[in-house]
Amino acid sequence: MKRILTLILLLGTCLPLLAQSDDNLLIIQEDLDRLILSAIENSTKLDVHQLSLESAAYQKKMINNEHLSIISLSGNLNEYSIRELSGDQTVSSFYPRYNVGLSFRLNHFSEIKNRKKLLEKDQQVILKQAEILERDLIEEVKKKYIEYLKTKQVLNIRKRLEQFSVADFNAVEQKFSEGSIDLPEYSAARRDYYSTKMQVLEAESRYQQAKTELETVVNNSLESMGIE
Repeated sequence: MKRILTLILLLGTCLPLLAQSDDNLLIIQEDLDRLILSAIENSTKLDVHQLSLESAAYQKKMINNEHLSIISLSGNLNEYSIRELSGDQTVSSFYPRYNVGLSFRLNHFSEIKNRKKLLEKDQQVILKQAEILERDLIEEVKKKYIEYLKTKQVLNIRKRLEQFSVADFNAVEQKFSEGSIDLPEYSAARRDYYSTKMQVLEAESRYQQAKTELETVVNNSLESMGIE
């Protein structure tokens, strides 16, 4: 699971306000929380910020290790060598097994310090960008969720009206078959009936579109999240 870049406090302070933003809709706090967390965890843009943070952390470690580069350590293959002089005389020349050297630029430490400061600034920029992205993502999820609830509410109302329309049309159709009403009255009732059915189909289409847009933002299906 992706490590969320900004403090979870951001969610804790924003969500209660978002959940109360529309008194005409039944906004379930738990559902809104899960939708926002899913959007954050599955955001590819936040993935990029996370990778940038990890890269900066590795670079910082590499800079810290650069202090070791000023020390050199070397070893000789032989502890001593035998040098031949004139005649039969030989002289043993002994060498130290290891050679230790120390060499660094005068600006070595200040350069490393400044590079670390630059990396820290880069990390702060990345975190700020991630925070802005999360805030925008929260707002986007909120808008899509409210639109989803609105279209769902409209669809439910249209379906209930359709039930009344069906009952009314059946009654009119029965009266027409009995000859108690004339054709114009029957035709008007039939037009109302089909108009209601068209409104249901249109409401269904808008609901499915809003549902798809919400699932796209959170990168998850509502069914798999247990949200109706």
